[in-house]
Amino acid sequence: MPSDGDTILFALSAWRTASRSLFKRCFDEVHRVRVEQGGLDRSTETALHRWRTLRVLTALGHVDIATVGGLLETIAVAPPALVSIPGTGIRRAILCGARSPGTATSLRAAAVKVGASAISESQARYSPYAPARIEIQAESDQAIEHVAGQLNIPYFPRPPARAIAQLAGSLDEYLSGLSWSSDDNLDWQREDFDIDRLWFGRARNSNDGPRLSRYQDPVRTTWRYRLYRDGQYSEVDADWGRLAILAWDGKEVLSYQRAERTVRAPVTVPLPVLASRAFALCSGFAPKVTTRRDVRQPRANVSYDSYERVPPSVFASVARKLGQEAS
Repeated sequence: MPSDGDTILFALSAWRTASRSLFKRCFDEVHRVRVEQGGLDRSTETALHRWRTLRVLTALGHVDIATVGGLLETIAVAPPALVSIPGTGIRRAILCGARSPGTATSLRAAAVKVGASAISESQARYSPYAPARIEIQAESDQAIEHVAGQLNIPYFPRPPARAIAQLAGSLDEYLSGLSWSSDDNLDWQREDFDIDRLWFGRARNSNDGPRLSRYQDPVRTTWRYRLYRDGQYSEVDADWGRLAILAWDGKEVLSYQRAERTVRAPVTVPLPVLASRAFALCSGFAPKVTTRRDVRQPRANVSYDSYERVPPSVFASVARKLGQEAS
């Protein structure tokens, strides 16, 4: 039986592209049924689950999003493909992009013909609305390529995770492309990013020094993000803005557990799309939310997005580009 995450991906795959409002209606209906059946705590906001689900689908390479003025406009489902994941020995590839209710069955049938295996597993323990992880295991790239050919989809034998880590843009490149202005006349409700608590809260009393602020549109109730430095500001993407203000303060929040090959990023500091995708495509598993004690704040627990099976080289490359040196 398909999971709720599969149902959402099936719908998006059938549409190919979906507007923000269409995705919202689809997700909210699936979420409503799940809550009524006791599958989720009613106290958790629907908007938070919707936002995290879109983040997961993007990280796993199923969809890409287009924004206008920082606001989500359309969601496009990627064409289906089998992509290799880093590792030695037996060849492994995961299914990314569009899928239908019959895709897993077709992959299993194609895999049997060449002596390969097709494994489908739930990701509910990682994220409540993550679609099933589908993996092909074979002795050679040629066998996986044959499986892909049976479904008329491509196979990428070079792990995209490594290519994305190498080719993705850096924080320095992002900052160099910003347009700065000193004409600051926005009087909307404001919140400032607290680099110690790692969330947006009450605006600070002084405007001295660099800061990342967000302003709420009084009509649309959406947020606009501005980065301030040296008496000037620039409109920014929230993900890059948080990384910029942390880097300027020399604060590292991205961590790597080498023995476990696990990357941890605070949930309140979500990674830019390609960084998250580079980590997630190392395994094909959605980032799992874990809670740990923050040694810098003894009484505080911090929730992290944990990415599994990330090779040291992939982490080091992405961390450098984000202004977060390997730690």
